[in-house]
Amino acid sequence: MPEPFFLWIHLFDAHSPPRAFSRNGVAELAADATLRRLIERRGIDPTKIWFNKNEATAKESMAKLEREIVGYDNGLRQVDDVVGTLVGRLEARASWPRTTSVFTGDHGEGLGQHDQLWHDPVWREGTHVPFILRVPGLAASRVATLVSSVDVLATAIAATPGLPSHEFFAQTSGQDARFESFEERAVFSMSLPAHAEYVLATPRWRWT
Repeated sequence: MPEPFFLWIHLFDAHSPPRAFSRNGVAELAADATLRRLIERRGIDPTKIWFNKNEATAKESMAKLEREIVGYDNGLRQVDDVVGTLVGRLEARASWPRTTSVFTGDHGEGLGQHDQLWHDPVWREGTHVPFILRVPGLAASRVATLVSSVDVLATAIAATPGLPSHEFFAQTSGQDARFESFEERAVFSMSLPAHAEYVLATPRWRWT
């Protein structure tokens, strides 16, 4: 692959559906006492989740919820493996030291919170997603301001030396989240049309 290059990888390992336990069918992680304490601490009632409402016992409902959470955790573990392999390949061809990398997600998962298992509604667990930007030579830091997914491309472009930023910026409505004059503004999110849910989030409030 000649340089410069643009590589997009879309991973579905943790997504549901299809969310498989692992590529070889063996789950590396399993439900344990720590998971059950987490479910209890978050006040999750498995019997209230939509797919459990017809279950005969609370034990069966809990077992289903645990399987979903464990499947999600194993999916994230698989994503770690894929990212590690990708970084290794870039290092092997000496491209990693000069490659800008972005790791982000389009939504989170309910995993029982607010009686939701997956990601259709607009609760915070579904709209708060990772955004990790790695740029060679750029010191690690954390941006604490509220940003939107539309800012991902603009931030990556601005941080990467040598790109024709004016041409790229003309195709994005986002802002450089690292820029000193970045204007923090309310962020809009919406559910799937069938749910007709909308949220406007600020650092302090969320209107739904």
